[in-house]
Amino acid sequence: MCTLIIRWHPGDDWPLIIGSNRDEMKTRQSKPPGRHWPDRPEIIAGIDETAGGSWLGVNDFGVVAAILNRSNSLGPKEGKRSRGELVLEALDHADASDAAEAITSINEKAYRSFNMILADNRDAFWLKHTETAVFLK
Repeated sequence: MCTLIIRWHPGDDWPLIIGSNRDEMKTRQSKPPGRHWPDRPEIIAGIDETAGGSWLGVNDFGVVAAILNRSNSLGPKEGKRSRGELVLEALDHADASDAAEAITSINEKAYRSFNMILADNRDAFWLKHTETAVFLK
């Protein structure tokens, strides 16, 4: 199971602190955080070498995006897109609010279920995807 710990206190010197691990599919090849996407030079994230997306990243605007699988949704599934694409999509935005709006308007049937955290120094969002809808919590 992957774990994500968040401390979010807008207005503090360090408004957002995140701790995370990725341990559920240790055999899935990845590279450490870097600027891996030439068409998205503002994104710093680890890259999933299988699908090309990411599980946790930050952009030059200070937006952080993290995605976690939900129960019984580990790994790829035929006919479904990689959830790692959604981290990159979220990090294409200059603030967490715009990122959340973009993710809540995805084709929910295209992805396996997930939880997503989006945050910056002003806002933080938990998005819950159940394969039939994306809810903003």
